[in-house]
Amino acid sequence: MSELWRAELACPQCGGRVELDVGDPVLACAFCRTGLYLVSPGPLCYRLPPAQERLGAAPLVYLPFWRFRGLRYRVTADPPQVQGGLLDATVPALDALPSGANLGVRPQVAPLALDLGGAPAVAPDRSAAAAVEAAEGAVEALHPGRALFTRLIGETVALVLAPHTVEERAAGWVLQEALRDGATYPLTETQAQALRSGPATGGRGPTGRVAFLPLRCPECGHGLPASPGAAALLCSHCTRAWWVRGGALAPMPYAARRARHRGARYFPFWELAFRATGLPAQSRAELRRWVVSYQPAPEGWDRQPCLLLVPGFKLQPRTFLRLARVLSLAPLDVPPSPHLFGAPFEAEPVRLPLAEAAQALKVLLAQLVGGRPRELARVADVELRVKRARLVFLPFHRRREEWVEEGTGTALQAAAVAQGARL
Repeated sequence: MSELWRAELACPQCGGRVELDVGDPVLACAFCRTGLYLVSPGPLCYRLPPAQERLGAAPLVYLPFWRFRGLRYRVTADPPQVQGGLLDATVPALDALPSGANLGVRPQVAPLALDLGGAPAVAPDRSAAAAVEAAEGAVEALHPGRALFTRLIGETVALVLAPHTVEERAAGWVLQEALRDGATYPLTETQAQALRSGPATGGRGPTGRVAFLPLRCPECGHGLPASPGAAALLCSHCTRAWWVRGGALAPMPYAARRARHRGARYFPFWELAFRATGLPAQSRAELRRWVVSYQPAPEGWDRQPCLLLVPGFKLQPRTFLRLARVLSLAPLDVPPSPHLFGAPFEAEPVRLPLAEAAQALKVLLAQLVGGRPRELARVADVELRVKRARLVFLPFHRRREEWVEEGTGTALQAAAVAQGARL
């Protein structure tokens, strides 16, 4: 597994130095115990500091690169399987950059600085979606055979501004990385002029200014846990759940099964009811019979829409798919009551947003049908529409090195949970 990139900034409350992972919107200051959520109109933006020996040689130009990291799933019919792995890449965010320009892994050797929109830089003209598509295409070209479909799930996207100089030398125009042992790339005069004239963002930064949202419960005023990478936040005092919508904390409905064991830890799952056009399943019972034809569906499932449980926390692909499959097919009923926690309680942070869980539906369907090429082809062509979504928490109890789900006895390695938090 590749290492996470680190960024630093001064705490807005006390000025203390804070480190956090690139792309993580949750700030936790160890000095004043402040918890803040970084709200930006676009992806969070960071600056890579120039090497001291490069300062003063020529005017610096900060050029943008898209940085993303997520789990890529690849579904194939020959052989019939679902593959998964980490995709970690940086892609130029400018069409004017020469072929081959890339940051590689150099930002791992020094923390980046969070860009608060104060200094000019060249604005990207390539979208993050286009950059992801380019990186996926490059990875796909390395695989033999054709994939039925691929998905990038749970990705973290950020914009990194890297210092360069554009210089005219005896051999022509060159782009020089203002980094230690920085690479040099030849430029055409047209490219050089485009890069030199790029810093025209008016001092606002390419993605807009960052606002700091205090992590305090709007209901009771208690501090919310500043869990790294959290997409939702649970108040341990009043048990309300919140997520960031429109630059503010908005209530997020959820439900939970009561724990039978003391010391249980609640793990989040997205319960997604959906309609699948092109599959022989229009109810939860039909979906189960299509997947497991030799077992009867639980009573009442024929009156429910197709429904799957997607983990709301990150795991390695094989563990993620196994857990989702077992719990989606198990007769687990979660009551509609919104608040079943009794304080104090322990819950695994929600690190997979709802939109990313919806992206996982098709991959999970492919995993459910297993090694049946014909059915995998049907899944590849299916059109999915989420009809209803809610967050549910299931209790797990600790048994030596495992977390065990109380309703099914499904075991989850504690080390896998800790590793998933760093994906």
